[in-house]
Amino acid sequence: MMKLLILFVVGFFTNINTAFSQEILIDTIPFSMENKILVFKASINDISIDFAFDTGAAIGLSNSNVLSKSDFVVKKGSQTITDANLKKVKINNTVIKKMNIGKHEITNVKGVFYDMEFLNCQAMYLLGMDVIGQFNWKIDFSRKLIYVSNMPFLISENAQEIPVSNSRHRPKTSLTINGINYSNCLIDLGYTGVLEIPENGQMNQLYQQLKGTGKTSIGLTSNMSVTGLGKADTVKTILLETVKIGSFNFSNISCAVFEKTGFKIGIGFFSSQAMDLVLNNTNEKFYLVQNPQPEPSLQPLDARVSYQNGKLIITALNLNNNSSAKNLSIGEIVKTIDGKKAADFKDNCEFLLEYYHTKNASILVEKEDGSLVTIKRSKLI
Repeated sequence: MMKLLILFVVGFFTNINTAFSQEILIDTIPFSMENKILVFKASINDISIDFAFDTGAAIGLSNSNVLSKSDFVVKKGSQTITDANLKKVKINNTVIKKMNIGKHEITNVKGVFYDMEFLNCQAMYLLGMDVIGQFNWKIDFSRKLIYVSNMPFLISENAQEIPVSNSRHRPKTSLTINGINYSNCLIDLGYTGVLEIPENGQMNQLYQQLKGTGKTSIGLTSNMSVTGLGKADTVKTILLETVKIGSFNFSNISCAVFEKTGFKIGIGFFSSQAMDLVLNNTNEKFYLVQNPQPEPSLQPLDARVSYQNGKLIITALNLNNNSSAKNLSIGEIVKTIDGKKAADFKDNCEFLLEYYHTKNASILVEKEDGSLVTIKRSKLI
C-alpha cells in the first residue's frame, strides 16, 4: 500500500513578518525484482501499470500492451535509433497525457514506442531519466521499498556519497580497479548485471593473470536490447578482488568484459552491495549505505536456451573446460528444455516469462540426437 507523508518546511523572511510553507511529498511504493529489474506500480492516464526503473534510458519506452491498457497518443512519423546491440531501428514518438507515481503527477510526458519483447510481454512501461531526473528517489533493497519525493532526502550518518555527473540525464560515476581509475561509468539501473567494461589492455592483462585460478571464465553470449537478443559475442568474466567507488571498497565483484559494450554498473551490483541507494537529483547528489553482508550474485547457467522462430536454440555458452554445457554449441537447435518442446510454448512471451531470468539451479536439455545435457550454474568463486 502506498503511503503519503506530507511535511511542511517553514521559512521566515527576516525583513517581513510573513512565513511561507512548501509542501514536501514523499511516496512509499513496494517494488519487485522477480525478473532482476526493479518494477513498481504507477499509473498512465489513471490506469495501473508496471513501471521498470531504468536510469540507463534517456527517455521512457512504451509498447502495444501498455497502449491497449492506457490509451496514450502514438504520433505519426518515426525516428531511427541505435540500440545497445548496435542495431538501427525505427521507433515512433508518444505523448502520455497524465502519469502518476504515487501522488506525483506529470503531464504531457514525451517518450518513444517500440515493442521490446521482454517489456511488451509483461505490459511494462520503461521509466527513463526524463521522468526519473525530475524527482528524488530512495531505494531500500532490504525492505523492497522505493521512495519518491519532490525534495532531496535527508542522508543518514552511515551513508556516503557516490561521485556522480550528469545525474538528471544518464548518471555517470568513476571507479578504481587495481589502482586504475575508470571514468564515465553509467549507473544503469535497467541493466540486470553487475559490472560491464569494454575490452581493454588492462582488463585483458588481469584476465590472463587470473586465468586458471577459478576467478575467470570465458564464453559466448548476447545481450537483450530494444530489438531483442543480439549476435553472440565473446565475453570474459573476471572476479575482481576490489572495486572502489568514491570512498567505498567492494570485494569480489563479478565483471563482464565485452569488445562491443558500454561501461556500466547495474542493478545487480547495487541490490547486492547496498542496503539503501539515494538519488537526490534535485541537488545532483547520490548516496549509498553499504551492505555489510552482501548477497552473492547468482551465477549464470553454463548455457542459455532461447525461443526463436518456433525453435529452441542455444544463444549463450560457457566455454570453460569445466562447463556443464561443453557438448553444446552456439546456434544449436535442441529438442526440449525440462521436457518441454518448442511447440509446448504458446509464443516467445510464454517462454521468456518462464526461462529468461530463471533462478533454477539447473535445466535439462535434450539434444536432437536424444542425448540429455544437464546445464548447471557456472563455477566462479
